Amino acid sequence: MGGVSLQPEMEEESSDLQLEEDFLKKLKDKYCCKLKEDIRCTLERVIEQENKTIWRDRETPEKDEGFLHSQFPMDIWTNLKGSIVGSAAIDAQLKQKVISSCLQELKDFPKRFEAGFRLHCSALQPEPIWTEYQITYINSFTALQQHMEGYRDTCPAEVEDLKKETDGLIFRLSQGLEVQFKEDVELYLRRMITRKWLTDDDDFKQLSRRTELLSKHCALMRPPHNQDFASRLHYHVVQEYIGQLMKKNFSCKNQRHERAASKIRKQWEELRDLFEEMNSAHEWLYDVGDELSVIVEQKNKRDIKNHLETLVKHYPDFCKKHLVAVLYFRGLIRGREHQLILQKFTELKKTQGRADEDKSHVLFRDMQIPAKTDCFSHLPFSCLSSLLPDN
Repeated sequence: MGGVSLQPEMEEESSDLQLEEDFLKKLKDKYCCKLKEDIRCTLERVIEQENKTIWRDRETPEKDEGFLHSQFPMDIWTNLKGSIVGSAAIDAQLKQKVISSCLQELKDFPKRFEAGFRLHCSALQPEPIWTEYQITYINSFTALQQHMEGYRDTCPAEVEDLKKETDGLIFRLSQGLEVQFKEDVELYLRRMITRKWLTDDDDFKQLSRRTELLSKHCALMRPPHNQDFASRLHYHVVQEYIGQLMKKNFSCKNQRHERAASKIRKQWEELRDLFEEMNSAHEWLYDVGDELSVIVEQKNKRDIKNHLETLVKHYPDFCKKHLVAVLYFRGLIRGREHQLILQKFTELKKTQGRADEDKSHVLFRDMQIPAKTDCFSHLPFSCLSSLLPDN
């Protein structure tokens, strides 16, 4: 080979291996495509494993630090992290492509998981195990999203796309729990502030029992979803309970108003304690039952107008029609004092104005009020003072 006759040929051949200009790019693309296929298979196995170990035999979910959880978010994160760390050892650019590929494939996982979950478990609702599963996956997909947030600086668009999908699933699971609770308590809430309610505690006991169960479920849900969930249902229970008072189902005559006010206060305290235990963010709702009870319990109807200011201040959407309904429940339907109370209320509303109104504190606005049946109750006092006796 060292002969002189061979040297010209050797000089014409380059000893360096020549690669296509985009060879590395194609190689990286092929690697990422294969990686996405592997991830897709891994995620399918996650769903299959969840069915095999949990759904098929209706197994109770595990707990971690007192919260229901599944192991798959950690398994997924560990699997993806291994691929990402391995690619980083080869090339920084490859690492970014791998992270992007992982997140792109993971984006469709929440919907695929939800489809599998509903296919295998929807027949369980409304059994307690169905509720536990929903809470488990609210917690699990929250954890999965938190794991992936670590890649937001590298791939912000992909992380945000994944977040939209996980948030969507968490919302649908939470909504399912809310609908279930509302259906469970609908009948009992509708029976509040009625003639039967005044002498029978059974319906409230059922409402309280279901609210206690709700509290136990909230304790199994991780922040921040537990507080958001409890707050929404706190608002629902308050609005429906007070809404029954606005429907003019009956009027407390013959001194029954004091017993009714005492009952509202006692029940309100029980409900308030339950939602405080759930850490509801709607602290502004805690006082409304007591403030309405103060109006209802007054022995002397002349004293009612002295207890309106706090209610007007705390609940600026409390209007004249709501006060008329409360007075009706109190047994005060018309007459001189009725008109004086409304007159005082109008003055307070004008003084209060809208300066202190908090748009987020809306409670009474959407409550249904029955059509007026008393054509005299809203006439000016000057038109009635000489015509109507006091009640």
